[in-house]
Amino acid sequence: MTSKQSNRCGAKHKHRLMTVKMILEEESDRTHRFSVKQLLDRLGLPHTEANQRAVRSDIKTLQDFGIAITREKHRTFEYYISSRRFRQNELKMLIDIVQSSRSIDEQTSRDLVESILALGSHSESQSLKAEIRLGRRPKTKNNQVFRNIEVIQGALAASPRHKVSFEYLDIGFDLEKKSRYRETKTETPILLTHINDCYYMVSFSEERDKVIARRLDRMEQVLDTCVDGAVSAKINAFDLEDFECTQFGMFLGISKWITLQVKERKMMNPLYDHFGDRLKGHVAVNPDGETARVRVKVIDSPQFRGWIAGMDGKIEVVERQPAAAQ
Repeated sequence: MTSKQSNRCGAKHKHRLMTVKMILEEESDRTHRFSVKQLLDRLGLPHTEANQRAVRSDIKTLQDFGIAITREKHRTFEYYISSRRFRQNELKMLIDIVQSSRSIDEQTSRDLVESILALGSHSESQSLKAEIRLGRRPKTKNNQVFRNIEVIQGALAASPRHKVSFEYLDIGFDLEKKSRYRETKTETPILLTHINDCYYMVSFSEERDKVIARRLDRMEQVLDTCVDGAVSAKINAFDLEDFECTQFGMFLGISKWITLQVKERKMMNPLYDHFGDRLKGHVAVNPDGETARVRVKVIDSPQFRGWIAGMDGKIEVVERQPAAAQ
């Protein structure tokens, strides 16, 4: 065999191997299996013994490289992908998160959903597509959120971290975007976080000498200034877990210790949902055994007071103290 013929045979083998891999990964699952003859039909190859041996060898090669291909005996031996990186219920959860996120614009949401669907088999994807409800929830109109994330992550990864500049927007009475400030802002990013269904850049403002939360979908013209970030004790002292637990909405302010009167045992559920194990050591059960006083540290914002009002009188604020008071 000449070198040219050998190369041609090698190319055909690679093409056959990769096509078998693609068919099984995209279309097979426990209820959609392929026999060797069906694979040969898809490949457009005759059902010769040599071709059958070649396809079986391809499947063995794929298995040797860690692809979970299972062989089952029915009328003949049939093959399918038995284990994927994500199960169908996990793909469903990822799609639901993308669909519900207000911080991802409509087109990006559609692109992400298509990418998630490609992680499952064809039949799984078709089943999941029937439940997609894009376009039914409010979405940001800012299609730069992912780019903003990339720029800010780059600034955070620099050593030392860099400042970022940006224009910050508000929605006016005419529902159009307007710049909140006369000038472009420059701040030192501390981290990116996802709270209350929105992405935020938590940053330090030297101008205001405080930590600020900026919604990424309200930021435009985001640039890495390549200038070293600010050095501040407030950056070093920032605690994300404490920040998230004290927040109701993203209004920043002074933390307070709030003592709550919990009038029904079941109202501990929403408290635990928000504060989690931080409630340990701060729950004092009343003598009746059915009510309690609970001490929590929060930003005493309008959102927090609204949250309490939504408890229909079953949780009440009975005392407020500065957070420094222990």
